[in-house]
Amino acid sequence: MYPHTTEIDWVRVYKDQPLSVQENQINTSNFNLFPNPSQDYFWLEIPEQQKIVSLEIYDIKGRLIKQLLRKNTKKILVDVKDFAEGYYLVKTKTKQGSVSKKLIISKR
Repeated sequence: MYPHTTEIDWVRVYKDQPLSVQENQINTSNFNLFPNPSQDYFWLEIPEQQKIVSLEIYDIKGRLIKQLLRKNTKKILVDVKDFAEGYYLVKTKTKQGSVSKKLIISKR
């Protein structure tokens, strides 16, 4: 055999448990994120019957860049003037579930 290797007799695979936490996904068509592409800020509006609990912004590598906690808000202005150009994921959590939208930051 090869040096510094180990032989394996068998492998057991379990499929009983999911690998991630399941969240309630809600209809994204009523969630408005504008302007998109953005330069310095963007607005997020949600349907009348929903309320924003938190908003998280992730970069393309999945790192949490910004988190805002809001209660009973239907519209929020988010400052992104310090963000680098690129693609981001905006995850909005409400009491009914969560919605993720793509955001483009363009400084041109």
